[in-house]
Amino acid sequence: MDLRKFCVLLIAGSCLSSCARSMSISEQQTQQNEIMMFVRYLTNANFSCASRGFCYFYVTQAAQASANIGGIATGDSMCSADPARPTAATFTVKAFLVGSTMRRASVSASVGDGQIDWVLLANQEYRQANGTTVIGITGANRLFSFPLSAGFVNSGISYKTGMDTAWRNSGNDCGAWSNTTGNQDLGNGNVTSNMSIFGGTIACTNPGYYLLCVEQ
Repeated sequence: MDLRKFCVLLIAGSCLSSCARSMSISEQQTQQNEIMMFVRYLTNANFSCASRGFCYFYVTQAAQASANIGGIATGDSMCSADPARPTAATFTVKAFLVGSTMRRASVSASVGDGQIDWVLLANQEYRQANGTTVIGITGANRLFSFPLSAGFVNSGISYKTGMDTAWRNSGNDCGAWSNTTGNQDLGNGNVTSNMSIFGGTIACTNPGYYLLCVEQ
């Protein structure tokens, strides 16, 4: 069972138990009915942007001062708190990048095998931050096929990915984004080809590249 659903049931059970001590039998029944209706609503809810019909991509408002962002989990937190996050992007967001064995999109070229903490959903439509421009729809393998309908962002900026052109971890990820040693692979904004996930390599000592963020 989903942890959030479990917590809903646990809280509801606790409420039923505590409320019953101070209510009459009829009041208890009414309260139980109301709580169980609320539980059914929450447990049937989809805790994902898929429930909206599409999910958001957006890029951070400013480029990162260093390739060392403190690791992938910190990148997720940075995306979540970034002022460029669309107001309507109310679900969990993560950084669209891979590294080491912490996040992976595919082991084999464009297959989607061996995924670890991957950030795209299966068979899901994604849109740019404006909420109207459709980027594309992922396949059952939770990857896009190229060309996209539109780039991930509507400007020509570059952002960190750590991927090659076929969704594999390239190894150029600055120690899974935790140091400034080696090289970093970047994706290009406003392109629809596989250059959107890999458009070039540059040293980890070079600052000035953005985080691409995606809603879950």
